[in-house]
Amino acid sequence: MLEAGIDPLDETAVASLIASTEVRVTTGEGAPHVLVDGSDVTMRLRTPEVTLAAAQVSRLPEVRAKLIEMQRAFAQGRGVVMEGRDIGTVVFPQANSRFSSKPIWKSARGGG
Repeated sequence: MLEAGIDPLDETAVASLIASTEVRVTTGEGAPHVLVDGSDVTMRLRTPEVTLAAAQVSRLPEVRAKLIEMQRAFAQGRGVVMEGRDIGTVVFPQANSRFSSKPIWKSARGGG
């Protein structure tokens, strides 16, 4: 999207791009790599401009649907550990195990 010059706030253009973009995660020796239309973008994923664009497009239903589809396909037939806000509730609601980094406190009197 950024390389194509598409404004992350242009919902129609982003939806069109996500529908025609192939994203793959390779898991060979060493760390996984993320390929977008065959180009390795792994090192760019945590840059400030990608982080900002991701925050802007992640609210779009087309983007969320594509990501859920990709995450489920990646996990198909293998054990995986994934982190993210919606992983245990939306992407894999039937997961055998879920872990949270947030402590859950309950009062002795049963209150929240």
